[in-house]
Amino acid sequence: MMNEELKEDIIQEENDEKSSRQEYSRHDFGWESFASVEESRQNQLISEIYSIMNTGDDDKLEFIKKEWQSLSEEGIDEALEERFNQAVHRYETRQERLTEAQTTKKRLIQEAEAVKQSTDWNKTATYLQKLQQDWKEAGFAGQDIDQDLWEKFRAVNDVFFDRRSEHYANLADEREDTRKVKEELIERANAIKESEEWKKTSVAMRDLMTEWKQAGFAGREFEDDLWEKFNAARQYFYQKQREFFDAMREEQNKARIGKEEIIVKAEEVVKGFNLETKREEMETLFETWKQLGHSGRDFEEKLWNEFRAIQDDFYSALKTRDASIREDQIVDIESELETLEVRIDTLEGLNDKIEAKLSSLEGQLQTNESEELQEEYESLKVTLDDNRKKIDEYNETYNKLSSQADRYK
Repeated sequence: MMNEELKEDIIQEENDEKSSRQEYSRHDFGWESFASVEESRQNQLISEIYSIMNTGDDDKLEFIKKEWQSLSEEGIDEALEERFNQAVHRYETRQERLTEAQTTKKRLIQEAEAVKQSTDWNKTATYLQKLQQDWKEAGFAGQDIDQDLWEKFRAVNDVFFDRRSEHYANLADEREDTRKVKEELIERANAIKESEEWKKTSVAMRDLMTEWKQAGFAGREFEDDLWEKFNAARQYFYQKQREFFDAMREEQNKARIGKEEIIVKAEEVVKGFNLETKREEMETLFETWKQLGHSGRDFEEKLWNEFRAIQDDFYSALKTRDASIREDQIVDIESELETLEVRIDTLEGLNDKIEAKLSSLEGQLQTNESEELQEEYESLKVTLDDNRKKIDEYNETYNKLSSQADRYK
């Protein structure tokens, strides 16, 4: 299909031919002279130049030029000569534009080829749209080659845009799958959010969060709503967990304060020790101590060592006092035996409570791998072993003193 510029050239040529025919008709020849035949042929040659404007045929143009030259040897009308030269100039100018358009469009095809396998979908689509605009601006490339170039350029574009369409279709399917996966994760989070197995459930919540991140993107229309539901279940559990441990720390803090007060009172008992001081004063403090519970691993051992040292001072003072008012060794021995009995009973009583606590912790650890529970369990086991060793030592001492007392009797 001819472009507008070529149409204008042909129309101009037809007008020129009409003008020429009108001019020569004034001579009113009665026969067709040789000159008129030549002029007719020259008009044909000019028309033939216009006929190859779109296809481009340099060989034919050279042939036309030679024939024109041969016709010009007999002389030629200046108007025809001007029209002929104008046609040749238009042809050559036209071919330059066609060649330039061909070069540009071949380059655009190569540039499109270079990115047709790209996966940078948005950037590449914008780039190809720019190439398409450049294609339009390149102009007509020739009657036969322009369509061929266009088919190649369009095919390259189709490769990318077909791939992009397939990608987004697959992406839509993937996001649908992701949405279903995240809905399932929400259900699983809701199923365990009421759990009080803090360690185990904390691990489970972290695993769910890992799965959530690995699931991918569910689409802008779903992602925010899904996240709000999922995170709400997580935060519900974590809030309960915080409240539990806050309450536990509060109880431990109360126990710490209570035991610090007992230590102060025990020190006052030791400082005010006299003949009227009763063993029950220290024993009462110790019973209160046991009832207060655990004060936390950061304080419990330190407080107990302080209190036990004060007890040792108390019972040492008690022993000294009793020894000073007794007249014989047997009384001293019996006092020591009594002290050992208290120590043994105290430790055995404490061990009973520790064993009960350990049994409880063992049950909890089967379902709750809390680090704090594990540390408390190990600490109590150590304390229990130390107490048993001490009891063995006390029993050994007790047996020796009993044997000695028997010998004194």
